[in-house]
Amino acid sequence: MNNNFFKIFFLLLISFLGHSQQDIASIEIVHFDSSLNYAPGSSVSIHFNPSGIFEFRDDGDDNQFYIELSNSSGTFDNDTAILDQSISDSFFTTTLNGIIPTINEVGTYKLRVIATKALLSNGSYGQLSSSTSVDITILINGTGDILTTYSSTPNSADLFDCSDQGVFHTDAMFGLLLAESSTTSGFILTNRRKIRVTDFDSNADYNIKRIDVINDNILDIGNLSTSSHTISGNLGIGTYNFQVTKTLSNGVSSSYSIVFVLHRSTTTIANDSGEEYVLVTS
Repeated sequence: MNNNFFKIFFLLLISFLGHSQQDIASIEIVHFDSSLNYAPGSSVSIHFNPSGIFEFRDDGDDNQFYIELSNSSGTFDNDTAILDQSISDSFFTTTLNGIIPTINEVGTYKLRVIATKALLSNGSYGQLSSSTSVDITILINGTGDILTTYSSTPNSADLFDCSDQGVFHTDAMFGLLLAESSTTSGFILTNRRKIRVTDFDSNADYNIKRIDVINDNILDIGNLSTSSHTISGNLGIGTYNFQVTKTLSNGVSSSYSIVFVLHRSTTTIANDSGEEYVLVTS
């Protein structure tokens, strides 16, 4: 993702916070739809709440998040794989998109989230897996579909858009970075808070969910009958993952998420109370 503007902005915000406390890192998976059937080539989304400190020095050797796929017996060992295009070097993310690789064996598969440089209990930085994993059903005789969504919000002094039509981003984002505590999403013009589906297929079924991982709140918005969804104007300061799921007539599904952020200029993840959920070190 081309998020240099976003990254520089947050570096300024955390420059005085980076060493303010020593929080052991943890990763909590908040949502993954295990009720669906996926296939090799399907895009999938997993939503998680990272807390504590993840190393960021901007020297090319920083923390990365990625989605790990278990072996066919549901265990994570030398036979595990990283989902295609699921690696993110963003120090701020609450969702990962990935693509299921070629699978040749029927089995009980699982997914988990990995951080490569999290603050561990011994005071060092190292690999950390999410506290739980999630089940995923993969139909090896089917073929999945890569789904993408995007925003058409113009980049400006306040607004940013790290998404592109037809381009697969591991952690696509857009929104407002300089909100006041009383600002709602209605501050952004209606046509600038739309989530748009690339290559909308009228023969497929679409569903959209809103996931607030910080507050562990999942809202099933419902079916999506057109190629775009307008975000409601009453959302307060926060971070909101919008997941669109596409299901083909053969029963194979694909999911993709884009993150809408409405952030104040005084906190890393910009919850209204000013607490810090994710800290990094510079």
